[in-house]
Amino acid sequence: MVFINKTFSSIDNDFHKIQGGIACYLIIGLLFTYIHVFIHLLHPDAYVFNNQLIEKNHPIFQIAYFSFTTLTTTGYGDVTPLVPLSQTFTLFEQTIGVLFPAIFIGYLISAATSQKS
Repeated sequence: MVFINKTFSSIDNDFHKIQGGIACYLIIGLLFTYIHVFIHLLHPDAYVFNNQLIEKNHPIFQIAYFSFTTLTTTGYGDVTPLVPLSQTFTLFEQTIGVLFPAIFIGYLISAATSQKS
């Protein structure tokens, strides 16, 4: 939260705001990756990957792929959340994936137009 606050504080350099926004977006993706890994540890059958349960040896790579395709709203459909807990957090991630870029771009446009006045 501190990182997001520092990114959107009144810094005059727009390039740093863009870098910070991209970093925040990536951090959100990593945060959701770890949430999905935790859910996978609680419920090993919470996600299906290409009609098979996610591997137990190295699930973080498959779940990171799922997390970032969900966050970017690409959603290829090859990973499916099965239990309500995994479906709920997937829904939160999809919503943030849509809202964050829209709000961030709106913020940048607003900051750019207010500086010109």
